[in-house]
Amino acid sequence: MYFPRPYPDEPTLSLLIRAGRHLGLALPKLIKDIFHADTKSVNFNRPLYLRSISAYTRIDQNSFLFNHTYFPYVTAFLPPRFVNELRSGIFDGSAVANAPYHFLGGSKQKTQFRLRFCVECRESDVRQYGETYWHRRHQLPGVFMCLTHCRPLLETDIPAGSNKMRHCNYLPADTEGKEFPLLIDNVKMKKIAQASIAMLDGQVVNVETLISRYQKLLQRFEKNERNYRLVDHPVYVSMKSFYGERYLAATNFSWYRGTTLVNYGDPCAPVFSTAFRFTTFKHILLNVFIHDLPEDLGLQAEDERRV
Repeated sequence: MYFPRPYPDEPTLSLLIRAGRHLGLALPKLIKDIFHADTKSVNFNRPLYLRSISAYTRIDQNSFLFNHTYFPYVTAFLPPRFVNELRSGIFDGSAVANAPYHFLGGSKQKTQFRLRFCVECRESDVRQYGETYWHRRHQLPGVFMCLTHCRPLLETDIPAGSNKMRHCNYLPADTEGKEFPLLIDNVKMKKIAQASIAMLDGQVVNVETLISRYQKLLQRFEKNERNYRLVDHPVYVSMKSFYGERYLAATNFSWYRGTTLVNYGDPCAPVFSTAFRFTTFKHILLNVFIHDLPEDLGLQAEDERRV
């Protein structure tokens, strides 16, 4: 059976939308008849039907997972054991495997993220492929710049986390967008975009390295202040000054009072604080902030790349 192959950096649902159009099938019918699935499981952020798509496109499941889903970005800061469990769950079709992707769509209670595209990428795709498609790197939280063309992305009205078919059947050629308000200077925006895309491309950071970085960060800022239940954590106060409250609010970055980055329950084996609710985006903002501190804290990267 004919089935289109994905374009570079194309997320899964974008491929399915194009497949439906190539095959003359409405997206709900494609999902039900070809993949024998419920449309309620569909959105732009989740890995979808990898086993079937791998067979139709003749692309190895693992290759598809890393090049056409947000798996490498979502798992960039997770321990290897959990990453392997999550990957197995995705291949087995476990619903639990979708849980770490929720933050990519934003929050209905705070800011709901929407699909973005670059005008020049859209025009280039039409010239090269004869059609448009969504790019993963344009949808990463807090990234409002296309690094290829060094221009602001346009934001559409399409909710990134929606599973409603009326939201899930558009390509960039079908919609228009508006520039996201400039909430942060271009230098910081470029650093966030570069770090985010590096994680999407498979770069990972060792957990022990991160804990060591955050310990040094806390030691620098905490000093004599120990009660954060009544006041904001001093690291957060400095980050608000660095990024600006509007940018942090627009990207759902939160730091609850009474929480810190590292839990010292076992002094010999500190771990990430579960109360902080880490996501890849939070880790990226913390690390960009650390590397921009005026004094050298010895927090050089010890990153790896997954094969």
